[in-house]
Amino acid sequence: MGLCSSSVPTPENQLIEDQMKKETTNTEDVKKFLLLGAGSSGKSTIFRHWKLALKDGFVDSDKITASRAIRQGCIVGMLILLKKSQQLYEANPADNQSCWIDVETYQDRKNHQDEYATQLITAIEIAVAAKEEKFENFEHSSANYAPGNKNDGNNYFVDNRTVDQKQTLLIQIGKALSFLWKLPQLKQTFRKRKIYQYSFSENMEYFFNKAEQIFSWGYVPSDEDILKGRMRTTGVSYETFKFNDINFDIYDAGGQRSERKKWINAFVGVNAVLYVAALDHYATVLFEDEQTNAMIESLNIFYEILNSKWFLRTDVMLFLNKEDLFNECILDDAPLSSCFNANNGCVFKPSSFSDDKNNKNQTHMSYASYQKLIYNGNNTKNNELSAGHALHNHNDQIKKQESLPSGSETSEQMEIALINTHVKQDDLKKENIEKCEIYPNTDLKYSTKRTYCNGAYANMSDDDWFSFVKMEYLCFIIKEYQSKNLMPKRYLHVHITTATHKDAMTKLFMDVQTIIIKKNLTKGGIF
Repeated sequence: MGLCSSSVPTPENQLIEDQMKKETTNTEDVKKFLLLGAGSSGKSTIFRHWKLALKDGFVDSDKITASRAIRQGCIVGMLILLKKSQQLYEANPADNQSCWIDVETYQDRKNHQDEYATQLITAIEIAVAAKEEKFENFEHSSANYAPGNKNDGNNYFVDNRTVDQKQTLLIQIGKALSFLWKLPQLKQTFRKRKIYQYSFSENMEYFFNKAEQIFSWGYVPSDEDILKGRMRTTGVSYETFKFNDINFDIYDAGGQRSERKKWINAFVGVNAVLYVAALDHYATVLFEDEQTNAMIESLNIFYEILNSKWFLRTDVMLFLNKEDLFNECILDDAPLSSCFNANNGCVFKPSSFSDDKNNKNQTHMSYASYQKLIYNGNNTKNNELSAGHALHNHNDQIKKQESLPSGSETSEQMEIALINTHVKQDDLKKENIEKCEIYPNTDLKYSTKRTYCNGAYANMSDDDWFSFVKMEYLCFIIKEYQSKNLMPKRYLHVHITTATHKDAMTKLFMDVQTIIIKKNLTKGGIF
């Protein structure tokens, strides 16, 4: 007997074949984006903002999780301020006398029935005791299971406190944090966080100012609370978004060092890497390692991602995030040299900004031209860079530009120049490319207007001076990220934005979609 087959498909086979074709088409239609970056760069804020703008907003479970994280964040943040106020004073009593809370003296005054001292010591004791609170299902269940699961037998306990006891506790914590936040010593410690570079979550001033509301019974965080809240991402999570009839799978990966080993699980089939870097990180340190500058860490990660074998043919988009906090750092007088210095492993390199008009491998655009491009001639410290402004390249235009004209750059030419700003790779050894460059203008700060360059800028308005300092810092930071590219033919798509701004995040998503569509059309010879 032999085997024979029919060319006429059975209904069952036809159904299977149609389904397979449909699944293949669906898979090809879905674009996979991967959000990467160092911890606290704002990846998850962007992720949550897209969820708010492009889906049905935050569901109840999101709000419950955020409520718990915000409450815990307020307590941890206050304890950090209390600890740092003592450490700063002990490290330099002369400079940090205003940060010191003399607990022993207040304790003695409390023993003598001093009302203010009693209130202060009690507030500190409440804040310290609250550190152990998990706030899991605090208002949503009579039993509290933390941190494990009631069925797995691990770390299981039942919270037998009554509703009245829980309500009283919340009120006490809220009043204690509100009182402590008003202490001038802690306000000074908070103001010096960038100068002394200790790890501290952003937006805590926003939450401390509403501490009693946050610790009220039945508190439901607003959309703004959720977006501003620090909720650490663990593992890799994703959401599917549909925009203009195109499906996007966006993966959000935890940025702390302990989480990065999990990134590789999401590396396959990626259409675009969306790398998020916080501009204010030049003046901060890592949460998990206060000896490491956060921007240096971000640049090192970017170097590894950008030149990874996984992403050699993948679009990489650089989101320079937290521009609002970057502005605050400049106004707080945090110098860029506090990041890019020899102590952080930086080295001297040939400048990427050169006056040599004959060198075609270096951009000839002045910082003033960058300023003109990004601000469109409106230079004030109250005007942030155009949120979500896409500084991306057009391949056909780049081919036409062998060198840049001097003095009369068009906006289009300046876009190209910004993308092409990089150190000539042939002039540097690979190990030097991995390292960052020392920032040469060590005396450039917001407070040095009258002395910088022997007073050459003394008559400049405060707004124009702020814009000048900001653009000097920003251009150097952009250049450092672009210099990590070992593939000269690949150009980076650079966006400057603030993740907590709704309109900026919607436009950013549209820009990302446009870039991907253009890339696909270019591959097909259509664009």
